[in-house]
Amino acid sequence: MLGKKAEAEYAAFRKKANEEYAAAMQQAWQKMGVKASLYPALRSQIEGKSVKKQVTMLLDFVQTAFDYATDQEQFGYERPLFGDESFYYPKNDCEDRSILFSILVRDLVKLDVALVHWPGHLATAVAFPEQVEGDHFTLDGRNYTVCSPTYVGAGIGMTMPDFKNVNAELILLK
Repeated sequence: MLGKKAEAEYAAFRKKANEEYAAAMQQAWQKMGVKASLYPALRSQIEGKSVKKQVTMLLDFVQTAFDYATDQEQFGYERPLFGDESFYYPKNDCEDRSILFSILVRDLVKLDVALVHWPGHLATAVAFPEQVEGDHFTLDGRNYTVCSPTYVGAGIGMTMPDFKNVNAELILLK
């Protein structure tokens, strides 16, 4: 249990963080609206490519566009980001990249996506319209191929080695 001084400091920290977050998000939305500026640029790059190539390009973008830090390192506590917030904060982690990647694939490629939850790690899996090589999960009779936004350089179907033989939960996004 925290002492009164520590509790007051923590409450002040949380209040300031929440105020800064709200102000930052309002400013970001007013200045540019991430989808309005990002989607046309991404669409122009993936247009006319195969579905697999489109997903590969989006995966590479999310793997390499951001610096990595855990929430503990960046915020001092666990704090999953909304997709747009990844463009505001200087760094992000596995769940932030997985959330952003799933949004991009659903919005731009129109494929179903699931989150893959291992203890201490989150990735994504994509339901391609055709069979794709690599690690996959089956849910409701459909194959979802692993796409790991934090495994930099890994292609479609590649699971991080530390999680290759670990049971995972698949969370279908609706």
